[in-house]
Amino acid sequence: MHKKLGFAIFKAALSALLYIAFILAVAGAGNYCYQFMYKAFSNPVCDETSYSYKTITVKKGEDSLRIMKELSDKNVIEDYHTAYMRYHFSKYSGLIKQGTYKVSASMPLDTVLGVLAGDAKTTEDADSIEASAGVLEDELSDDTQGGE
Repeated sequence: MHKKLGFAIFKAALSALLYIAFILAVAGAGNYCYQFMYKAFSNPVCDETSYSYKTITVKKGEDSLRIMKELSDKNVIEDYHTAYMRYHFSKYSGLIKQGTYKVSASMPLDTVLGVLAGDAKTTEDADSIEASAGVLEDELSDDTQGGE
């Protein structure tokens, strides 16, 4: 009788632990999917305070995944997996041109993709970001020189 009661308690505890583990796994998977989709469709900026520009060289026939990996390695984008997926669903899919480009972590992902595709409107947006970065850097250098 005591063995049956002990076995029943053990079975109930094990079932409860398995249910809790299942619920946590489903919640974790849901959170991962949400975060991935949020990054993929929210036009993220890697670093809003960064005004340094990185040079990206795209060779003829270069794979878009490799380009996204290079952008990630140079800290222009946060995650190359989501950027790669977003690139394929964007209007710039298949339009990246060979060349050398200046991009910044303060640019939204759509702007970076537009610069790489040679989109005139996006290039104007990137130039305005670059111009405002120059003004900010001038203001910062004036502040540091005036305090000395």
